[in-house]
Amino acid sequence: MEKSVKHLFKATMKKLSQEWVKYQKRRIYKQMVSGVKLNKLSKEEKEEIRSYYEKHLGNAVNPRWHQYYYSINGCFTPKYVPLGLYYADILPLMNDRSVTKAYADKNFTERLFPDVLQPKSIVKNINGFYYEGMKVISEERALNICSNLSDAIIKQAVESAQGKSVIRFSSVQGKTDSDNCSVKELFKKYKKNFIVQQAVIQHPELSRLNPTSLNTVRLTTFRRENEVVVLTSLLRMGRKGSKVDNVSVGGVFCEIENSGKLKSPAYGINPTGVYEENDFGLKYDGVVVPLFQQIVDEAKSMHMTLPYTRIIGWDFTVNDKNEVVLIELNLHSPGVYQLIGPALGNYTDEILEMVRQSKK
Repeated sequence: MEKSVKHLFKATMKKLSQEWVKYQKRRIYKQMVSGVKLNKLSKEEKEEIRSYYEKHLGNAVNPRWHQYYYSINGCFTPKYVPLGLYYADILPLMNDRSVTKAYADKNFTERLFPDVLQPKSIVKNINGFYYEGMKVISEERALNICSNLSDAIIKQAVESAQGKSVIRFSSVQGKTDSDNCSVKELFKKYKKNFIVQQAVIQHPELSRLNPTSLNTVRLTTFRRENEVVVLTSLLRMGRKGSKVDNVSVGGVFCEIENSGKLKSPAYGINPTGVYEENDFGLKYDGVVVPLFQQIVDEAKSMHMTLPYTRIIGWDFTVNDKNEVVLIELNLHSPGVYQLIGPALGNYTDEILEMVRQSKK
């Protein structure tokens, strides 16, 4: 009797959590479609979506996300994944969050992958305690270390919504160029669990796309039985004058083909836009991402060492010394960039079937 009550309670809490996530994604949908002219789906297209999801998931889905992506990129496919389904059902099934919380802490990425080149850490704040490398230091020491930095990044160490916490700054005598606030005030904005790193000087080819932001390759990988495959690959770029490449604050993204070449157009979602060239007149189509195959190989190799996470979003760049640099990995919210195609790529059928089987 006690076991059945516990099982019922657990199932109820899981259902409530899923419904809350889906409610949040419906709110995001309303924000994203604001100002976007939505084209109507035909009866045939709606039927194709319904038929596809009933076959592979066991139930139909609301086609509003299909309509949104199709209205902007002009590419219809029934394989677009509703965000509510992705975050409430797919990711919790693929990634064991009770284990991956530690993986997701950017303060520990150096320990996870000690042999992989990463941005140099300056100061870490872990649960309110300050560290210089592995050495515990006082807040006063941390402030002093960060009081004169020529080019640095500060960001939350635990995953946050859409990278809004990333700030690139310089400091002189404790004063930063970020809203003219002091280093101490900057620390207070983050409260705890953040990291300060030395900014990476990027490869000239990436700098051509936007010189003021660190432009990054986002690979989303999927762990199958004995292999890791790429679901989607894209390059995120800041706009003219921006210090970050995040699409949530105006950045754009462009698909990367297997050859490493960009495939036009690039897309923005805040505001929504479709772009054939950057703000400097450089056409995206055909631009080659340096060392792309090495980036793919490194992501696959690292993913094989994390068996509790089957879907991971990796952020890489290439520095001015022509070296691949791991920026971070995203486990709880790998992000969805479906304007370039379905989030689960060629493995949509397979993953939806896994979700279906888990519900039996």
